Amino acid sequence: MREIYYILLGGLLGWLTSLISYIKSSSCQYYALHGFIIIFSAVITTINYFYFGFNSHFISIEFTLMMLLVLSVIDIQTKTIPYPLILIAFIIGGLTVYCNPNVTILDGLMGLGVGSGFIILSLITRGAIGMGDAIIISFIGFTLGWQTGISVILYALVVSGLVSIFLIAFKKASKKTELPFIPYMFIALAIHTFML
Repeated sequence: MREIYYILLGGLLGWLTSLISYIKSSSCQYYALHGFIIIFSAVITTINYFYFGFNSHFISIEFTLMMLLVLSVIDIQTKTIPYPLILIAFIIGGLTVYCNPNVTILDGLMGLGVGSGFIILSLITRGAIGMGDAIIISFIGFTLGWQTGISVILYALVVSGLVSIFLIAFKKASKKTELPFIPYMFIALAIHTFML
């Protein structure tokens, strides 16, 4: 019976995710994504509950995954990220770090340091590494710790590389095609959390 509540919670979070994505992107494709996001969120929330139970770690993972899902949809549709939303994410993420015994404040600050390194690289390379992507790396590292931040970067690079090879091989993209990177970070965090 309890599992049904988490499926409903996931559906509600999916609805909120799709609503925020719609407000930020104002795209007519919202209606096509709406149902998928709700179902997908319900599945993710249920899996998260089965892995961790309902505790502070569940809340940290759930918040980070849902925020990445929102940002992934916006990134795919607009190729930008809304900085006010990121600011809110950092504030709430800081609260989850404080309440989560699995991530110390030092881990969070070190994760922020890892992301800050990517922000500096973005400035040095004049955007070869997207500033938005670097900020999201900082957010993940800050919320879930530096080790998770590094793992997510590595898995995201592998997944994006495999997808790029597939798209180029089937002539769906060229070497110059810019692909949004936040969805790969979402997938990478899911792999890191639930499969390893």
